[in-house]
Amino acid sequence: MDSGNVFDHIYQKEGKAPWTFKEPPKELVELVDSGALKPCKMLDVGCGEGYISAYFASKGVDVTGGDISANAIGLANRHAKKKGVKCKFIRLGWRGLDGKYDFVLDWRFLHEITDEKEREKYAAIVSGLLRKDGIYLSVAFSGEPRKRKLRKSPIGVLLYLPANRDLEKLFGAHFNILEKKMIKLPQKEVLGSVTSYFFLMKKK
Repeated sequence: MDSGNVFDHIYQKEGKAPWTFKEPPKELVELVDSGALKPCKMLDVGCGEGYISAYFASKGVDVTGGDISANAIGLANRHAKKKGVKCKFIRLGWRGLDGKYDFVLDWRFLHEITDEKEREKYAAIVSGLLRKDGIYLSVAFSGEPRKRKLRKSPIGVLLYLPANRDLEKLFGAHFNILEKKMIKLPQKEVLGSVTSYFFLMKKK
């Protein structure tokens, strides 16, 4: 089963995905409330059911959300309409991303690109999507302190969990790191939360 079919299966039912939550993550709320992110043109990579896109749209951000799953895009359109906001949702994989943006977000996405060379291509694509001084925020699972980078999630998705030094090397070719920290991400099928990295960057 290819990745599009895997995620279409996951998104057959609203709220089934273990990473889907209706309320925006506190880290993103803080980004808006602090004034660090102002109304701009934004791309939400791997937007899923669109709750994060809809949150930013409610704050005056011009949001485009992309996802490989047609079912996810259908749910995202429904959720944005229900919230009363306008978002543009498109079905495509990361290799097909285009346009120019002030802010690119991948929230819990990068760990799904499991090949190191492909991850390098992705970082270059994100850089090309950003306007001068554009901001990129990447939040995904951390490999610390594990030595094994690849593992399969409980729902059958293969994940790549690098060390932070690997991420600094990956991002450093295209971005200046403004802030990095470890955070905890909630996950429905696990007790507690998942240790993850937070990298806020500016295009070089």
